[in-house]
Amino acid sequence: MANKTPFFLTLTGILTGVPPGTAKPSGKYVYQKTAKGRGNIPGDKTRTYQVRRWVRGTQPNTPGQQPGRGKFALGVGHWHTLSDPEKETFRIPAEQLRLNRFQFFMREWMRSEPQIAATVWDSGTTVWDAGGTSWPWPEFDYWDGGATTWDGGNTVWEI
Repeated sequence: MANKTPFFLTLTGILTGVPPGTAKPSGKYVYQKTAKGRGNIPGDKTRTYQVRRWVRGTQPNTPGQQPGRGKFALGVGHWHTLSDPEKETFRIPAEQLRLNRFQFFMREWMRSEPQIAATVWDSGTTVWDAGGTSWPWPEFDYWDGGATTWDGGNTVWEI
C-alpha cells in the first residue's frame, strides 16, 4: 500500500522558506513529527506533523547559571563520598517519588544547601587583593622535613 502522506510531511529538519498552506512569513522552520493530534500542518489528516519557527538555542553556560552548576557539582562530589549503606537510605523515599537514589539525593541537596555566592571557575580573571598578598618562601623542613631535593640547589629566587 502506498504512503498517503504528502512528500513534504516526510521531511524533517530545518528548512528555509514559507510553509505550504500557511500565511507564515518566509524564514527558517522546523518540521518534526509530534504526538498524534498535536500537528498543525494543513492537510495532515493524522495531525502527527508540526511546523514551528526555528529559534537559536540559548547559551548553555551563562554567568547566571554558574552558581547553580557549582552547587550541583558539589552535590555530585558529596554523593560519591557516601558509602553504599548511606546511599541505600535514599532508596525508599526515592521510590515513592519514582526517582532513583541519586536523583532523590540531588533533589534534596539542591533544596537544602545554600547557593554558591562566588565564582567557582573563572579562568584566572579574579584578582583577590591586587597583588598585596606575600607568600612565605618554601622551607624544606616545612613540607617533608627536608627530605625533598627540588633541583640540587639550582633554583635562584629573585628577591
